[in-house]
Amino acid sequence: MMHDDHETKRGGRPKPLRGWLRRGAGTLVRIAEHSRALGRLQRRLQQALPASARGHWQLAAVDRETLSIVAASPAWASQLRFRQSALLAAVEQSAGIRPRRCHITVDPPRIGKRREDRAALSHKTTEHLRQFADSQEDGRLRESLRRLASRGDGGTGGD
Repeated sequence: MMHDDHETKRGGRPKPLRGWLRRGAGTLVRIAEHSRALGRLQRRLQQALPASARGHWQLAAVDRETLSIVAASPAWASQLRFRQSALLAAVEQSAGIRPRRCHITVDPPRIGKRREDRAALSHKTTEHLRQFADSQEDGRLRESLRRLASRGDGGTGGD
């Protein structure tokens, strides 16, 4: 569960992945085992939190010094900070160590973000795309253009 600072950090920074890969399959096996152990610990820590918190945080690392957690939003980070004593106690009970502090950062999920950031198509652009699509002989291109045009009218695709 814990990681040795001399193996994973260089001058306070994580070592590049290429160093791990050069060491061979044994290292990759240790990384996979470490990942599974973090997953098990995360499931145990989840029990110290309300069910509504599930899916809104991820255990990043744990050692004698720090329990590191990544929250999906500032609101969830606040909820987790409010419950950090319970989280530290749960680590102690599950892993046999009590980190001195709990470090919570925010990294919002990226899934779906691309659609939100996408610029809307104007009505005129949508109509031009539909007209161009209708003029195409290539069926795949025609359908692709129609799908693109459907983004301009809320995805209805209708005329």
